[in-house]
Formats: sequence, structure tokens, C-alpha cells
Amino acid sequence: MHFLQSTAWESFHQNLGNSTFRRGSEEWGYLAILEKSTLPKRLYLPYGPTASDVRTLGVAIDSLHALAKSQDATFIRLQPTGVEITDRMIKKYDLREVDYSQPSITWRLDLTQDKDDKI
Repeated sequence: MHFLQSTAWESFHQNLGNSTFRRGSEEWGYLAILEKSTLPKRLYLPYGPTASDVRTLGVAIDSLHALAKSQDATFIRLQPTGVEITDRMIKKYDLREVDYSQPSITWRLDLTQDKDDKI
């Protein structure tokens, strides 16, 4: 599971006052964040949902559709992990690719080092 799907990230968003939703089973799961602004509400799943296969990804997307409807969210922004989205799923769920996503390359800096240590 990616950090942006973790309970720590969920707590962070809850402390900001955002509504979060966690759903899943042993085969699939997600953390969805309800984002509200001047634009329509949306459900955002950074690096989620996770699924073990195409069928369970479909189950997760069905769950997201129901959640979005119950929260009056206009759209869902997802970034599935664990399974590639098929052309059939794109047609079935009317999925659209967007240009911007989470960064593909990140840099982790170890802040536990003494500032005098040379790298």
C-alpha cells in the first residue's frame, strides 16, 4: 500500500477537516478523500484503489460509484495500483486519462542524519 493510502494520510486529512472513506476487502481497498472547493465536489484516491486483479478493480470502482453518488460528488479521480486498466474498463466506466498525476519521481531525504555528516 502506498503512503497516500495509509491511515496516517487519512488522519492528516481528517485533521484538516476533510471527510475520508475507507472501503475494501482482502482483494481490494481504498482510501477516498472528499475534496470540496468552489468547484464541484470530487472523490480523490491518490495511488488508489489497490486491487489483486481486474475483477476486483471493477468491484472497487463499483464501490466508488456508489460512494460518489451518496456524497453528491461530481467525479472520481483515481490512480489504481496493482492492476492495469483495460480498454474494456475504460469503456464500461467511462474513464478518462488526465495529464497531471502524482509525481512519477520523488526524492526522500533522510532527516535523521547529523547536519555535519557529509553525504
